[in-house]
Amino acid sequence: MAEIQKLKCASCEADLDITPGAVDVVCGKCGTVQSIQKHDGFSELVENSPAPHRVVDVFRYLVRHPVEMLVWRWNWKAAICSGIIRSMIYLFTHWKLGWRAALGAMSIEFFFRLVVSGASGSLVQAFHNAAPVWLATLCIMIMLPAFSHMIEFTLHTLNGDVNKGKAIVISISFSIVSAVFNLFAMRRDALLVNDARAQSLGKDLAQMPKIIVEFMFYPIIWLWKRSKKKSVDTSLATNPDLVEREL
Repeated sequence: MAEIQKLKCASCEADLDITPGAVDVVCGKCGTVQSIQKHDGFSELVENSPAPHRVVDVFRYLVRHPVEMLVWRWNWKAAICSGIIRSMIYLFTHWKLGWRAALGAMSIEFFFRLVVSGASGSLVQAFHNAAPVWLATLCIMIMLPAFSHMIEFTLHTLNGDVNKGKAIVISISFSIVSAVFNLFAMRRDALLVNDARAQSLGKDLAQMPKIIVEFMFYPIIWLWKRSKKKSVDTSLATNPDLVEREL
């Protein structure tokens, strides 16, 4: 007979009986839907991250499950892309100081971004379904660059990088744009990890040209859609027959 495993509920710490082969479980005490995840030979219950409808719900989830969000949901796609692009910024801004200084600054930035951008990517992903959209976007624009660049400035200061000021100004500007872009892309199912809608990195990259164009012209597209909606609403208001047809 298969052995039943006992695990603690991720929400209320109640003991749950887990049958072999089970993937999801619902706590009978608090009703929380959880997934069974295995890490290095041990199993644990992880609360299924909902598609929150409010920004405050995301912050509550982050406070309750920081390890899950920053470690188990570490976004390797964001880490690799950011590490390559950011390290190139430091390579070119330090090149005139010599190849040793340039490679040193590039290496520190690459490994720093592998860690920090992976965690930041998981935070962006946590906000990609949050509403209102403007508030979720504002949180991402302010919170992530402020946190990561304080650490970045400290590391490059300790390394003795002379030209770090110029590189960090460029990096901060890039951080704000990239954070908003990542949020924009994740809302279109790109750059997602540990998600039912996640796809391969190759498919994400193939989708990027379309997403980049849409991102660049989004204000124009938004204004066009808004004016089109207004014209439709006006037509319905002035033509009662159209309202009946819509109904």
